[in-house]
Amino acid sequence: MKRIVLIFLILLLTMISIHYCKRENRPDIKIPILLYHDFVKVVPETDPDHFQYIYTPEGFEENIKTLQNQGYTFLSFHELNDDYHGKTLPEKPILITFDDGYVSNYQYIFPILKKYQVKASIFIVTDYIGKTMDGKRY
Repeated sequence: MKRIVLIFLILLLTMISIHYCKRENRPDIKIPILLYHDFVKVVPETDPDHFQYIYTPEGFEENIKTLQNQGYTFLSFHELNDDYHGKTLPEKPILITFDDGYVSNYQYIFPILKKYQVKASIFIVTDYIGKTMDGKRY
């Protein structure tokens, strides 16, 4: 019985290494990832983060239009994962991500994503769902 298990493990490791060797022959493709946080209609005069983490919906929409005009294809992480399993990526792939899950991502940005049929990923801090922090709703 131990011998059968050992043979099975050797075969499994061989198949895995063959799979990874095939992936090494793929061209090295660099994929830009744009990261956004919070969005506001009017940028405040002062910000403790020095405006590093806030942006306007209008500015975001301009980013999306510019990227589409430049021929970029917006991918989901699922599609990126598919590439690792043999499917090819488009010529100019790009990922859009949002950190923290601010309500502004849904309120202002989701309609823009829908309008332009852009795929994006939101990484939500689940501890803050339904709570306010420093006057901001998450």
